Amino acid sequence: MIHALLEAVSYSVSEPTRLIIFLIFILLFLTVMLSVYIIYLRFKIDRRNRYLKKKHGEWQTLLLEYLSGDTAFSRIAGMINKSDFEYFSDYISRFFTNIKGEDFLKLVTLVNEIGLANYYLQKLKKGNKWQKVYAAFFLGMIHEKKAIPDLIDGLNDKYYMVSFACAQGLASLGAKEHLFKILNVLTQREDWSEDKVAEIILELGPDAGDDLLELLKQADLEAQRKYLIVELLGFFKHLPALNLLTRMLAETEDDELKIKIIKVLGELSSPTSLSVLEAHLDYGNWRVRSSAVKALGKIGDEKMAQPLKERLSDENWWVRYNAAWSLSHIGKTGIDLLEEAAHKKSKDPAREISLQVLSEIELG
Repeated sequence: MIHALLEAVSYSVSEPTRLIIFLIFILLFLTVMLSVYIIYLRFKIDRRNRYLKKKHGEWQTLLLEYLSGDTAFSRIAGMINKSDFEYFSDYISRFFTNIKGEDFLKLVTLVNEIGLANYYLQKLKKGNKWQKVYAAFFLGMIHEKKAIPDLIDGLNDKYYMVSFACAQGLASLGAKEHLFKILNVLTQREDWSEDKVAEIILELGPDAGDDLLELLKQADLEAQRKYLIVELLGFFKHLPALNLLTRMLAETEDDELKIKIIKVLGELSSPTSLSVLEAHLDYGNWRVRSSAVKALGKIGDEKMAQPLKERLSDENWWVRYNAAWSLSHIGKTGIDLLEEAAHKKSKDPAREISLQVLSEIELG
């Protein structure tokens, strides 16, 4: 009888309606399954968090006892399973970032005895991209020199994050002998910004500028590498580079390199570069002239007031504009020259640009 009733309902319902009912049942089923899966994940995460909380308490006690000499590393090694390696390495990294000297060396010994160093050496070679990223970070942090060959290979990895992590690992290891290799890769990658490069080089230590300076002296250095090194020297405000950069500016015919050097000389703000910068106020390329007037404004020497005033009549608007602002940076002498040009009766470029910049100064 029930079967007959269902058949009667089935026949009484049109084909589109049956399809809608079928889809509703499918959606309800998927909703239930998704809810079950979310509950399962929540349970799994909670169980893992409880496990890690317990382990962290045990590990903290053991590590503090180990560092104080009350526990041998063999005891800790016997309590760390391979399944806990990644959890333990994440936990112990907090200790590495806060200790130095003898305690640091003791932790490195522990990491090697447990097998963590070899574990991450393998991940660096054959892991997925995120495993490689963490492996590069961890091996650099513990100063594992065996990782250097694989870190160098990782610089060319197709994934930006792996390449960056490997460069950071090399920097953490203080591998300055590979500075040229690092720069070589960086100049070929479009996904590396100047700030990121500077971040890597800075980790090599306070004397990284000296190493960059030595590289810049190489006669066969490619243009892109020169550009990058010059920018980095400016980023570090490396004063010992002044003499070499001044000489390069006077000798090079590469306008792009001239612009980058002029920018750095402005950042270094040394009066010793005034003459070579002044010599470029009449340069053929307006971008070079514009960079030169901006650099002179940063140095702010009153002796350059008159040469900058002459650039107020430059054929290029940007040169005139930057010259006017540079005069304002010199101080009262520069402002007086701007006002003098602004009060001219004739409508020349110097008058117009002076009026514009003075009004901008007045508006703040």
